[in-house]
Amino acid sequence: MKTQSRLNTLFAIFTTVTATTCISILAVLLSVSSASAISIEDKTSIGAKADQATQNIIVVAAQTEAEAMAVSGVNINNADAQMLSEGLKGVGPKKAEAIIQWRERNGGFNSLEQLLEVKGIGEKTLQDNRSNITL
Repeated sequence: MKTQSRLNTLFAIFTTVTATTCISILAVLLSVSSASAISIEDKTSIGAKADQATQNIIVVAAQTEAEAMAVSGVNINNADAQMLSEGLKGVGPKKAEAIIQWRERNGGFNSLEQLLEVKGIGEKTLQDNRSNITL
């Protein structure tokens, strides 16, 4: 049931990003298509609006990625260092690298408790992240 809820949330996020992207692109295309008889200043304004639409899309995509990670959790058996350090509370770049090194030496994690074998990961870090970690 929890997986279905996560899938529904991810679908809602994806739908929102897709709609935002389509609306922004459509607005720019409509402006450009009617731009043949307009002044240089107006064309510059259209260019600025297109740039702003692109920035908005980038921001929404970044927010969506962060929300998706929060909804789906961090898979400690395949996440890279950046995903580990951004997705797990109390885990910075050094601890993320230690997790990856442990994973590579031992063939991956079979339980969340094995994180305690990673140098720098203690009970508090495990408890703070338990609900956000997947295998």
